[in-house]
Amino acid sequence: MARQKIDIEKLKDQVRIFAEEEQPRYKEYGDVLEAILNAACAIHAPLGIVQARPKSVASFAEKAVRKAHKYDDPVHQLTDLCGARVIVNTSDEMKTICGFIRREFVIDQANSDDAGARLREEEFGYRSIHFVVQIDKPEILGQATRLEAIDERKAEIQVRTVAQHAWAAVTHDRLLKGTFTPPSRLKRLAHRAAALLEDADEVLNTFEDQMQSFLGSYSAYLKPEDLEWEIKVAEFVLEMLKKRQRPAEEQASTALRLGRLLHAKGELTRAVEILTAFRNVTGSIRLPVLVELGAVLLAKGDKEGCTLLQAAIKIGVGDGADEQTTVSNYERKLRATALAILAARCCEPEQVSDHYTDSLQLDPQDPYVLCEQLAHNLEHTNQPAILDSARPAILSALDTCQAHVGVGIQLPRAWFTMGRLLILLRRDSEALDSYAKAIRFYLADGAPSWRVEDFEAEIAFLQQVAGRTEKDIRPENKWARQLLRMGYWLKTKPDQAIVEYLKRGITCNEFAPGQRVLIVAGGTRPDVQVQMETYRGLLKAALDRFEGVVISGGTTEGIPGLVGEVSAELQDERRKNFTLIGYRPEYVRSLSGHYNHIVKSGQKEALGLGEPLQMWLDLLAAGVDPGSVRLLGINGGRISRFEYALALALGALVGLVESSRRSADSVLCDPDWSKNPRLWPVHPRLLPLPKDPMTAQAFTRVGASDLPPDELERMGEIAHEVYRKVNNMKPDYRKPNTLPWECLPEQYKKSSRDQAAYAFEILRGWGFQIQKVGGKPTPIAMPEEFVEPMAEQEHGRWNFERLECGWRRAPTKDDERKRSPYIVPWVDLPGAMPESQRSREADSQRITSQKTPKREKIADYDRKSVRAFPRILAEGGYELIPPPP
Repeated sequence: MARQKIDIEKLKDQVRIFAEEEQPRYKEYGDVLEAILNAACAIHAPLGIVQARPKSVASFAEKAVRKAHKYDDPVHQLTDLCGARVIVNTSDEMKTICGFIRREFVIDQANSDDAGARLREEEFGYRSIHFVVQIDKPEILGQATRLEAIDERKAEIQVRTVAQHAWAAVTHDRLLKGTFTPPSRLKRLAHRAAALLEDADEVLNTFEDQMQSFLGSYSAYLKPEDLEWEIKVAEFVLEMLKKRQRPAEEQASTALRLGRLLHAKGELTRAVEILTAFRNVTGSIRLPVLVELGAVLLAKGDKEGCTLLQAAIKIGVGDGADEQTTVSNYERKLRATALAILAARCCEPEQVSDHYTDSLQLDPQDPYVLCEQLAHNLEHTNQPAILDSARPAILSALDTCQAHVGVGIQLPRAWFTMGRLLILLRRDSEALDSYAKAIRFYLADGAPSWRVEDFEAEIAFLQQVAGRTEKDIRPENKWARQLLRMGYWLKTKPDQAIVEYLKRGITCNEFAPGQRVLIVAGGTRPDVQVQMETYRGLLKAALDRFEGVVISGGTTEGIPGLVGEVSAELQDERRKNFTLIGYRPEYVRSLSGHYNHIVKSGQKEALGLGEPLQMWLDLLAAGVDPGSVRLLGINGGRISRFEYALALALGALVGLVESSRRSADSVLCDPDWSKNPRLWPVHPRLLPLPKDPMTAQAFTRVGASDLPPDELERMGEIAHEVYRKVNNMKPDYRKPNTLPWECLPEQYKKSSRDQAAYAFEILRGWGFQIQKVGGKPTPIAMPEEFVEPMAEQEHGRWNFERLECGWRRAPTKDDERKRSPYIVPWVDLPGAMPESQRSREADSQRITSQKTPKREKIADYDRKSVRAFPRILAEGGYELIPPPP
């Protein structure tokens, strides 16, 4: 390209004017911009980086020469003689800073530029936003602007994320400002890097967005002691900020956090007092302050909250592309929240739908507002067909709620909303499963209180979508309300009779406080009948000599039918020590004749979800502690799925047989029921039982003992000390199970107590007589023919103990993660003896008087424990008499 002739002398004069007269002014301009933008970052992007400086003389001279064809007076025409750069972490922070610049500076729109907007959808590259600005205020964010020196001069401010800055610093300047044209492969590398960094920006922004949601909601669900501590911390920080006279915007951020914490605690008057002091604060913090203050005032019944929320939704409103580049997702969501609260609390019915629609336009992914909008429309139009058109949005909302659960935000609201949406889709058993998780959240150890307004909101929603007449109300809706009331009663009203609270009657009087209760649930479909038969031996072992009440379905099909048949077999063998009760609806075919009592639940429809609810109502009304109840589950469909979820929600111990398919497997694979720390602060009450009769027997029987508590404690200590001596263990604090009893952690004490108590059970089951004597009798040698079958039972107990303590089966052992390859049926344990070989092995032992042949030591641990039984009993003063040969 031909070079244009330039006036060198005139350019020299331009350089002289810039160097001697203008650059000092622009240096001062840069100092002002740096102070203002640092103050803005302190509020909107605390980790933001600000750079500001005037253009150097060399840079001005080069640009004046290169642009001589365009500017004949560059010292007055160039708009970037002072430049500032703001580098922030996320694109949301970038939008917030851009909004601040648009509010506080005069923008030269013609020379300002959004580089990203120029890229086509298939292009990746430079994405910074450039503003050409002027200052017309004497002060911004408490920083003097020195207007008398800066006058009407312009400056350029660039805003970009860290990722965008990295790309620009390494590639963009070289591609744009280089003196040669780079080869295509280098350009391609640069654009590949831009694509990767743009993806990183989106991921980081999503993370920050979800973190903001968490911070906005977590305080409502803190444990009481944690909530109190967070309030004290926020109070201290706010006091220090006031004492140091920090900017109002900085104080308002902490005041907002404190206000939310006080709102969660229910101290509404104090929350209003804290937030009101900042209701006129400026900057981006104004919006969240007004929304929170409005919400708290409405919670107090003060209609001024509506005025504040109406003011909040007008803050930061732009139009078209302008709003897209200057309003952050966080600000849009806050305005959407304000609209949703207005719709729920302040509007006339005809305005409600519009406000919900506006809220969803601002935040289309909000499942909670969608749910409220659908309920409102159903109630006021009575047109269920609207759910058909809304189905894609409902499915998307369910995914959003599940994502919230996955990252631990909006709990338990996300579960409640999933329940609502699934009710609308008529997926009843899934809906009740979600409601059960929300109830488990509130009933978990150390959980926050269940606020009455939250409970009433759930009941109100179900009534809202139930239908206009009693005939229209589907059973699922009634069951959901019953479940919610049951959970709320357990959390807040246990001193009130539950039947009075629920206005329902008791259908069974067979239960009593302190009684052992076992629920057996599972598949009943004809196509799984053959498979269910394979669990007959497991069920017989589980029910053998069980003392208490067993509850099942009462029919002849599937698992309930097998329970009835096994009960009859045990009765004939004089090994039945329980009462068998079956729950059924008003009309059902194929009733089993082996049940002691059949209870009609009062449900008119076919076997459904009302029977488990009625059963638990009867148990709670009788004073049975849900934590003492155990449920054994095998296979199962939608009813069994609800039985498992309901038992888990109320705190029962649930053991589901692994690989038994259908509902049992789906619950075991559910990450909420199996390991969600919000539901299980210590470890889950859901145990994946191997298909092993002895583990099932331990599940139903371990933990119950006729020994007095003091005696059980003494026998547990003896069992532990014998265990240490038998295994030649010296105390080692790196291995807690080797410590003496007084230093032993509680989980190992419980294991020893359970082992001692279960030893009594095992020995008596094989015909041994145990009697208390004075002193310490000489321990007998355990007859070898009993070692192997008793070791199998002891291994079942060990399996159960490990599972109850949070251990799970894995290919390799990992103590830290609580994983073991040995939580398996006895037949799969290394070194275990198949039953077919036991009699031959015992005969050989008698003839040769030799010890058991050496095997892999894993199974020998259980054999060693069994051989120590006589010694444990003798140390405790018990004489052991073996059965006749």
